[in-house]
Amino acid sequence: ANGFIERNVQTVKGLLQKCKESGADPHLAMLCLRTTPIEHHLASPAELLNSRVYQSNLPSISKTTSFDPESNVKLQARQDLQKWYYDRSSKELPTLKPGCNVRVFNHRSHNWESGSVKQQTETPKSYVVDMSGTLVSTLVRNRRHLRPTAESDIPKSPNYHRQNPTADVELCPSTSLADNSTPIVRSPPKDLDGNPPIHSATF
Repeated sequence: ANGFIERNVQTVKGLLQKCKESGADPHLAMLCLRTTPIEHHLASPAELLNSRVYQSNLPSISKTTSFDPESNVKLQARQDLQKWYYDRSSKELPTLKPGCNVRVFNHRSHNWESGSVKQQTETPKSYVVDMSGTLVSTLVRNRRHLRPTAESDIPKSPNYHRQNPTADVELCPSTSLADNSTPIVRSPPKDLDGNPPIHSATF
């Protein structure tokens, strides 16, 4: 999600920079950006938001004077298909219990630092981690940023296990993989007519 937002911010910054260099109207440029269709069978973001067709100087093959009421349904079907492709390689991580030694990913130094799980928060898949010996006492991290380990005394070297924080160690003894051993079966989303999406072969 963050990558999608950053990509849109980069697009808007580039558009405003071109308007500044060419002396064009930035408001008209933003209107053209908002009225650009998402796909050939979907409406533009402005039409989806306000349920009406906007008038701009953006060239198009055909002009529509009415809003398609099924645009939101088509957009939801597109998002469901994207979600299905993402969920094919996703899996549920085992739950961590209090007292479990973990490695916490530091986004600034890009290292895995030592810590201990204190408790699970009310937020789904988030934990309060005790970071004794570091600049901060406690952290709240998502499960994907925690690596369980059986180490008791972990060296404080910043480059220790930087590439593979789980090498030569076992999983946390209090963490059981049996609780989440049941495979998750996901079926592809249905198209608007109730059939699975059909993809053309690539030659």
